[in-house]
Amino acid sequence: MSILLLEKNVGLRNLMRGLIEDRAEGIFVEEGEKPSEVGGILNKIYAYRLVIMSWEDFGRTTLDAILNKSRDLRLAPQIWVLTEDDTRIIHREAFEANLILSKKEHFSPEVLKALAKRCYENEEEKMRSLG
Repeated sequence: MSILLLEKNVGLRNLMRGLIEDRAEGIFVEEGEKPSEVGGILNKIYAYRLVIMSWEDFGRTTLDAILNKSRDLRLAPQIWVLTEDDTRIIHREAFEANLILSKKEHFSPEVLKALAKRCYENEEEKMRSLG
């Protein structure tokens, strides 16, 4: 299972468009690097604006560590965790994250594109509704 970390300096809408068009700027963290190991991987998460990983890999330890580290909650990363039912979104105001909960979703390019497309469309809809 890989974790896709997307760079902070890329705007969210451009980032989503980049995923859809196969040109998102980001890195994959190898499967051996477990997010639940709070040390190095948590710092990597904080170096990026958006993190996409499996709920299985994400784990409770990482959630607690992020909440504890986020003294300024506006600086916390957005975390999307994919699920089998990827339309179920839980919005956590505590660190401005969208968590989509599941057990065993793999991050194929198709899954990432579908997520990016939906998120981009949601952002577009929000912009339209604001006038």
